[in-house]
Amino acid sequence: MLDFKKHPHRFRGAIFIIMATFILSSAIIIQPLGLSSTHLSEQTANGTEPETSAEPDVLITTTIEDPDVFYVNDPELFNRSRSEYGDAEDAITDETTLAVPETDPGVTGVSTEPEPADEPDVPVVLEPIQKKSDFTFTEADYVLYINANTLNLRAAPTTDSTVVATLGFGDTVTCEGENEEWTKIRYNEQLCFVKTEFTSKTMVFESVQETVYVSANTLNLRSGPSVDDEIVVKLSKNDKLTRTGIGNDWSQVKTSSGKTGYVSTEYLTKTAPVVRVSTPSAGTNRPSGSGVTVSGNAGKIVELAYSVLGSRYVYGAHSPSVGFDCSGLTYWAYRQIGVSVPRSSRSYASAGVGVSYDNMRPGDVIGWDVWSRGGVNHVGIYVGNGMMIHASTSKGRVVTQSVSQYRSWGAKLVTIRRFISG
Repeated sequence: MLDFKKHPHRFRGAIFIIMATFILSSAIIIQPLGLSSTHLSEQTANGTEPETSAEPDVLITTTIEDPDVFYVNDPELFNRSRSEYGDAEDAITDETTLAVPETDPGVTGVSTEPEPADEPDVPVVLEPIQKKSDFTFTEADYVLYINANTLNLRAAPTTDSTVVATLGFGDTVTCEGENEEWTKIRYNEQLCFVKTEFTSKTMVFESVQETVYVSANTLNLRSGPSVDDEIVVKLSKNDKLTRTGIGNDWSQVKTSSGKTGYVSTEYLTKTAPVVRVSTPSAGTNRPSGSGVTVSGNAGKIVELAYSVLGSRYVYGAHSPSVGFDCSGLTYWAYRQIGVSVPRSSRSYASAGVGVSYDNMRPGDVIGWDVWSRGGVNHVGIYVGNGMMIHASTSKGRVVTQSVSQYRSWGAKLVTIRRFISG
């Protein structure tokens, strides 16, 4: 055993090591309790025992005298004070990140002077976000019609993609895929995209209002713009129609009798037919020899009158299949070109526009008094060269008649009425 009496310097060294170990151990044990090492060393140096706080989880606060400066050890109060004195958006709310710098030895605190503002954020320009549906298409295979005056065909289903071509109203393309916003099409062997809202699966028609005539010997008026649609009625050459719409190779039309439907545009013309009227021999029903040329609506009326020569006289009738009376013939002929005229002969005395005998021309209606009763009780259609066509009661059919000869038989020419301008 070591003899401390013989070696006193070794004894003093051991005592120093023990004391140093004790002091260091005390500092390590006491530190988690919230006491600073400085405070502990001061108490130890003074030879006093450290006081135990009754509430070790609550730190000491100092009364605030200056409203611009406060000292706090409580993170929650620190956050609340920052919200009251500083910028609320910059307030610290996470207690684990709270750091209180020391402004004076032995005193813990922070200054409430506002910190310099951060540099403003630079706006970020975002690219348009494409919806997933813009690129998802249902397969299709049908003819698509453009329903806009002009429509861009794009390289991709986005409005900022390259314009491949531009189409006009009524143009057709082949649809290969579709969704609610975009349609995938094939144009000139190239894949393109168009906005779905400006397309149509059915034929589109440009609105018009014009007179046209049938140029074919016969033409089917159909219920729809397709040869597969039902036939409404068969039209004849030179029939006058009112065109209300023009589509892709088809026209919307209305007949003089009010029927509506679709006909092939190829067999329509805007040029009124020309009718050659010849001077017929007396007592015959058909024209012979050379005559004058009549065009427009007047020519159409003359041709219609000639077309029913020989039809039976039937009182009250006005159709080629049944027969005609005198006013029934004029009523039917004018109705075919869409012009309304009276159905009874006596009503012609004041209808239309009156003209003189010297100014009479083909298509005019001549009003007669054949029974010497006063007023108009018989009518005929003037067809040129001094001739008229009328439904004769004495002959029992529709015939041609010389106007001057008819007057010589005692019939009185009462009036001449005009219903068309040409």
